[in-house]
Amino acid sequence: MKKYACDNDSFLGIVAGTSKGFGICSINGTGTVAGGIDPHGSRRQTGGIGPLTSDDAGGGYIAQLGARLVYDSFFRCGEPTLMAAPVFAMLGITDPEDLMQAYSEQSGKLYSTEMTRIVFKAADRGDGPAIEALAAAALQLAKTSAGCVRSLEFGAEVEVVLAGSVWVKADSPALFELYKKYMAELLPGKILQYNILRVPPATGAVLWAIALTGADPFCEPLRQKVIGAVEERLK
Repeated sequence: MKKYACDNDSFLGIVAGTSKGFGICSINGTGTVAGGIDPHGSRRQTGGIGPLTSDDAGGGYIAQLGARLVYDSFFRCGEPTLMAAPVFAMLGITDPEDLMQAYSEQSGKLYSTEMTRIVFKAADRGDGPAIEALAAAALQLAKTSAGCVRSLEFGAEVEVVLAGSVWVKADSPALFELYKKYMAELLPGKILQYNILRVPPATGAVLWAIALTGADPFCEPLRQKVIGAVEERLK
């Protein structure tokens, strides 16, 4: 008889990125979700279905917010921003009067990886609006993650795995630092250990498949062998 399991990628991140198989995983890619497994095996998924659950934190959201703040700087009494010049270059314009037309005609670029990187690079240079955008995203990420922790039964220490393209490939540490700040505020007294997952969360599926055979996927030599094999395939 075949054995199988189907789960959200945040739970796979916990298997791949924690030392004992319990903790939480914040996925931050195009969209966001958090999953948690506590030491008793109870699970919780928070977010992951869009604006209804305030998943306003992924790369698409950060890019859109950055584009909005550029527009605000010219036409809605917003603060001048270093994001303006690279956004104009991306859109192929030089005059703010052309911004609305370019936004309408090239809306796909406003949700792109390039736009997200413009926000991160500006934040790294101390740009106020860019930092504002990342702070808004970090707060939503932290509320989703902390809510996951609060709904489960963890001890004083919680392993927090960060996975997804925005967490892994960020051009600036600003989002991570803001996220840690908000997590500390939302979870006073908790000792949070962070681990950025450098392999795809699907690595956890391999370890979970091993568990379905009766083997221990958290035997460290075995776990490292699987992770090492995945890293080798990604080179």
